Amino acid sequence: MGDLAAHLTGPNAQFLKKPFFVQKMFEQMDPYLAFSGMVPAMGIQSRAVIVTKESTSNANDTKKVWPARLTESSDWPNVSITPITQDSAMLQKYGLELRIGEDLLKMPEGKIQITRAMQRTAFWMAQFRNSKIASDMIAGGTALGDDWAPTAVWSDKDNQTPLQDLITFKRSMRTVNKPFACDNIYANSENYDELELWLIDVNADLAKRQLIGQTTVGENSVFIPALKATVHRIDEGVDEGRLLGLDSINPCGTYYYFNDPMYGTKEVTYKTREGPKTVKGLGLNVHQFFDDNKMEVVNKLWFDFKFAIEDADGAITDTGV
Repeated sequence: MGDLAAHLTGPNAQFLKKPFFVQKMFEQMDPYLAFSGMVPAMGIQSRAVIVTKESTSNANDTKKVWPARLTESSDWPNVSITPITQDSAMLQKYGLELRIGEDLLKMPEGKIQITRAMQRTAFWMAQFRNSKIASDMIAGGTALGDDWAPTAVWSDKDNQTPLQDLITFKRSMRTVNKPFACDNIYANSENYDELELWLIDVNADLAKRQLIGQTTVGENSVFIPALKATVHRIDEGVDEGRLLGLDSINPCGTYYYFNDPMYGTKEVTYKTREGPKTVKGLGLNVHQFFDDNKMEVVNKLWFDFKFAIEDADGAITDTGV
């Protein structure tokens, strides 16, 4: 393998220089990272991670004590909490390899092909990350079963009741023993589109609009005042007909990641529509080299992470819409 620096020449070489390349990856991924801010991200320095899980709840903790009145002969009860359980898990690497022909670096028109390849790669990386986290939440979360039964699928325009379904779904997270309250719901793109069309019809009806409130529409989300929650569009990880509900204040788990000192970046600053944004490296690592045989600049990029569910009650899910 040849020296990379010797081959990063020409008008388009800047696109593949590592700092710029990583910045552009995050810039392109940013709009598609569905769970940004919903779960804590923790960088670790080993392949193994110790996962903690709740073994009890506020109300049924066997060590639960009540506050007592202070008297001359007795003190207040000491607080002792049942320990959380611990388990171990290994981080996993998931990546792609992007190859750019050396000629594309030297021809001005190569910029189009290089930026297109970078954008497509970033999109696929972001979609995979969404899919993996969502599927882990669904597998490790709480299935509602008989506690939630939608009236009809949302494609049934004559019988659909999206708002009632969402309210019932949201309330299903409430328990007296846990602090969870569902305020973010993820729906497959097909169901999200059906909800949007229903909301458009509602907005045309003054009485219904006053009842539901003025919705706030984002790029891939909508806040519904009557629901007191935001519904998000997600393309991968949540199948058509399924909903996934989370609590933004009390997360169901943690995103553990490793940024290799040789290949990763602890923090990345990049542009967004709202202005500059700085985020943690999130386990994205990049290795670049030149393949002499194929005359290509090789970019190996991978996420190194593990999403661990720590309390199943913090993620609710089921099908029926």
